Amino acid sequence: MATKSSQINVTDLDFETIGDNLKNYLKGQTKLKDYDFEGSTMSLLVDLLAYSSHIGAVNTNIAGSELFLDSAQIRKNVVSRAKDLGFTPQSESCSKAIVDMTLLNVRNPDGSYPTITEMTLPRGARFSTVYGGVSYDFVVADSKKPNQDAGKYTYTGVQLAQGTFATDQYVYDRQIKNAKFVLSNERVDKGLMTVSVTSDGSTTIFTQATDTAEVKTTSTVFYTQENE
Repeated sequence: MATKSSQINVTDLDFETIGDNLKNYLKGQTKLKDYDFEGSTMSLLVDLLAYSSHIGAVNTNIAGSELFLDSAQIRKNVVSRAKDLGFTPQSESCSKAIVDMTLLNVRNPDGSYPTITEMTLPRGARFSTVYGGVSYDFVVADSKKPNQDAGKYTYTGVQLAQGTFATDQYVYDRQIKNAKFVLSNERVDKGLMTVSVTSDGSTTIFTQATDTAEVKTTSTVFYTQENE
């Protein structure tokens, strides 16, 4: 029967300390009193037990730390805790420029002037520039109509965003409540993202919800969160 001196100190979780406590425990009991617990074989068994206990303590400490926002180290756990507080991390934000452009002497092959609709800059139209020997691609963030003066077309306040234009398409299943759609490009700029839903030939534009107090059952809104 174990004596009082054989009680294990459970507050010491270092590998060597656990091993010493196990040896002291074994030395303090009577069933194995004839064994040399400092011998190679018994020391190996004690080390295995100490190793298992130490790893378990480390894993438990890590798991406990990851439950709290102040101590979590893994990003997805921080994001998950922050989501409970209504916080969503910002996405990457691309470089932007507001430019004015003028196109001169624009004519159709038959000599007529294109209409304003024909000369509208579509969303996603690409531009490129070279700076310091490096080429940079830009796209038009929102479609822009020009002011026309005969063959002169002037675009004012055109927003250009650095990067490329990407489109993801998904099939929505009404049987799935709160459906989630994972974007194929993790470097998307959420500030320039648009969502549209097409049903029965009609397209509805959805906007990102910023205030849940203003969201109604008929609101056409979408929510974003970091993919965990």
